[in-house]
Amino acid sequence: MVILPKIQYLFRTLPLRLPKKYLMELQNVINDFVWDNKKPRVSKATMYKPHAQGGMGLPELAGYYRAAHIAPLIAATHSQVPTAWAKLEERQARKIPIQTLAWLPKTHRPKASELLPTTALTLSIWDSYRKKRGATNLLSPAMPLETLRQLIPDFNYKLWQRHGITTISHIMQGNNPKSFSELRTEFKLPNTAAFSYLQLQSWIRIHTPTQPADPPNLHWT
Repeated sequence: MVILPKIQYLFRTLPLRLPKKYLMELQNVINDFVWDNKKPRVSKATMYKPHAQGGMGLPELAGYYRAAHIAPLIAATHSQVPTAWAKLEERQARKIPIQTLAWLPKTHRPKASELLPTTALTLSIWDSYRKKRGATNLLSPAMPLETLRQLIPDFNYKLWQRHGITTISHIMQGNNPKSFSELRTEFKLPNTAAFSYLQLQSWIRIHTPTQPADPPNLHWT
């Protein structure tokens, strides 16, 4: 579909909040073209479902719109070097990187009025998407460890980053944090990380209340 790349380009280069009504009208134009202005013979769910799942693979513009805003956020999360736009948004957001802002509860974020409009819009779409997907828990394997500096007082996240521990997934095994001994073996953590490990373990237990309350497992030797 030739029109789709053009629409995607506009979504990516003009980060504006589009009313649902506008997206629906645009979607209807495409649907009417596909069906030659006749009544669709299949449901919308079937139209938008991928070919591999028995659908028609028709683009759902609302999904492309969300993806256009979330994609840069995901890219920033996995980038080793901050991009120019990420640095600009960070300066306006109390020097908190956007990939960190995304995982913070709203009570720990700057007010939307303090952020750049593009940042506020991206976070709004991200929050709505997570809520729609039922991913509302604060603790997530994808959460950058740097986020915890805003949630745990005096947490030395840089020490962990230097040893390759950059996301919550690196320290979890199932629903429980790995023992300090396991992390030392896997990531060559020094003994000086023991205190921050206890901070981290305590925070994880608070935000995963179904975990059994086992005593701290440090294993110094």
